[in-house]
Amino acid sequence: GYFPTPALPYMIDTTQNKIPHLRNMDRLDYLQKPITQPKGQIVFYGHSYFGYWFTLKDDFKNYAVLNRGLSGSQVQQLIPNTQRNVTFFQPSIIVLIIGVNDINTGDTPENAFNEFKKLVETLQIENPKSSFI
Repeated sequence: GYFPTPALPYMIDTTQNKIPHLRNMDRLDYLQKPITQPKGQIVFYGHSYFGYWFTLKDDFKNYAVLNRGLSGSQVQQLIPNTQRNVTFFQPSIIVLIIGVNDINTGDTPENAFNEFKKLVETLQIENPKSSFI
């Protein structure tokens, strides 16, 4: 039936099959098209720890926040999507959590860490005024 979406202020009715079957990133973009997001907010970017944090806006009600967490994400999937999922919103702060799914699917900790460093470097280049957590 109904499920809350991480970054939308309303419920999506899945019983009407109005959400196309898209890859995670495309689906997130599709769901968020009706929203105009303010610039300078805090962007949470990463895997399901953020993706399933349905109370994020309530938990940070004194801040402008945007949840760009997607279940099952791996570091190498986030790197090519930084422009549309983070940089586009010109965040003041970027909060990252990623890597668990890399390890769970057999990647080495060393490789996951190297990919994480690439993600951070990409985000720092694209968002030089943003702080990172």
